[in-house]
Amino acid sequence: MLNLTRQEKLVIEFLVLFFLIGSGIRLYREKIRPQSTPSRTEIQEFKALAQKSDSVYIAKHGRQSANNSKKSKGGVKREGKINLNRATKQELMSLPRIGTTIADSIIAYRTKHGAFKDIEELKKVKGIGTKTFEILKGEVSIE
Repeated sequence: MLNLTRQEKLVIEFLVLFFLIGSGIRLYREKIRPQSTPSRTEIQEFKALAQKSDSVYIAKHGRQSANNSKKSKGGVKREGKINLNRATKQELMSLPRIGTTIADSIIAYRTKHGAFKDIEELKKVKGIGTKTFEILKGEVSIE
């Protein structure tokens, strides 16, 4: 037999005890109380509820409107899309993420390069990056 000290025996007993406790917990989790996974109907119900909740939030906070009118930062409603080639500074500032500086940059770009020929050209304006362009592309037009 192994010649172990009292402390070594206690350490081995301690390790065996925790091994047994861990095995018991694992057995309980896997066999006795298995984790339930959501069914397809539960997932579909959750998605439908989430969609309904999002729709209520959007309607409540004025992000959607039946007549496509939008509220600008000044609280004035605007109808439809803003024409980049004819918009005033105030009209440009009514767009999301467009302040005084970027509105001035759009007007300066339009003055220097002429009328916008494509909405993608908006990315060339100083201060308008990819994220801002993605937000603006549905709000502006070129006529």
